[in-house]
Amino acid sequence: MWEMWYGEVAFLEMKGQDLEAFLVKVEGGHRPDLTGATTQTSIRWSELISGCWANAAQRNTLADCKSAITAILADQK
Repeated sequence: MWEMWYGEVAFLEMKGQDLEAFLVKVEGGHRPDLTGATTQTSIRWSELISGCWANAAQRNTLADCKSAITAILADQK
């Protein structure tokens, strides 16, 4: 979702690292930057993305994601 919103490859700065090092960083909380959210729509997308990155107990469910996306798209009409 981050790649679709920002139009960039996620984790590009980590390219070339071995998989184990990559996973350690991601499991430790490293995520792509979500700065630049200046409109209500972009803030809502950023919140949705952050919710998908949360730890398992707090992570958005598929139903949560569907509801959020539906609401964002409906507000753009």
